[in-house]
Amino acid sequence: MSNLDTHKKRVRTAAYRAVVLFQKYPELLAHVPMFYDKTLIIWGQDPPRLITRKLTRSITSSHPVLWSMEQLVNILEKHSPTSSVLPLLYRCIIGGYIFQGYREGLNEFTPSGVQ
Repeated sequence: MSNLDTHKKRVRTAAYRAVVLFQKYPELLAHVPMFYDKTLIIWGQDPPRLITRKLTRSITSSHPVLWSMEQLVNILEKHSPTSSVLPLLYRCIIGGYIFQGYREGLNEFTPSGVQ
């Protein structure tokens, strides 16, 4: 789990700082689509599929869901380290920390109401 903890911190920080990068170079955002579903929902503008992705991402990146997935990883790493579920859990956990870091960056570096 130590490598996962290190990676979680690294991606969260990178996503947090990506907000400033995208503010300085807004044309880059179009080339990094992984951040599209991490912004706030723009009702009336976002297509239904993107709204669904944003809602799903928000739920799966919540603290209780991430905590639960991390507990499951701990169990699987001890009792079934070759489980095919582990890579999926790692990916979901890392995605959740990217979401959290990006949202934190938006909250800190974006003027109120413009996300």
